[in-house]
Amino acid sequence: MHSFKDAEGRSWNISITVNELKAIRNSVSVDGKGFDLIGGDITDTLYQLSKDPVLLVDVLYVICRKQCEERKVSDIQFGEALVGDSIEHAADAMMEELTDFFPHERREQMKKLLTIGRAAEKQINLGLNSKIAKLTPEQIAKAVLGTPSTKSPAKQASSRGRTPSAS
Repeated sequence: MHSFKDAEGRSWNISITVNELKAIRNSVSVDGKGFDLIGGDITDTLYQLSKDPVLLVDVLYVICRKQCEERKVSDIQFGEALVGDSIEHAADAMMEELTDFFPHERREQMKKLLTIGRAAEKQINLGLNSKIAKLTPEQIAKAVLGTPSTKSPAKQASSRGRTPSAS
């Protein structure tokens, strides 16, 4: 069993069983369909969870629902406490628990997938940090505002109404 702490310091235990997987499928939907944590392409599932923190928190809430009920913590309160580093720790705990859910062969595949995913995330972050470090305020302004015209406003106005002469 894996655990994480939320932003309020509460500790939550993650346990993934067939019952939790059924509850997720019945309680969490994406595009009108029940979200299947282990069905389909696991890389797509992991990608969906990594890009959508609302989906991730919904899944985590279903997994932790019994604990929430015992502590009288609503789904809203639970979600509000998953911010910053706590959401990352919760996601890691869930992925580790999900990995442990599978039989040996698939568990080994999941471990490799998580290792590769974490290495890729580090590379992406390094690349982004490098690009951000090189940005200047002028580059950002140019990207937002577009390339300024080289014509003065007076020249632009004087050339607007002209048409080729008909004579």
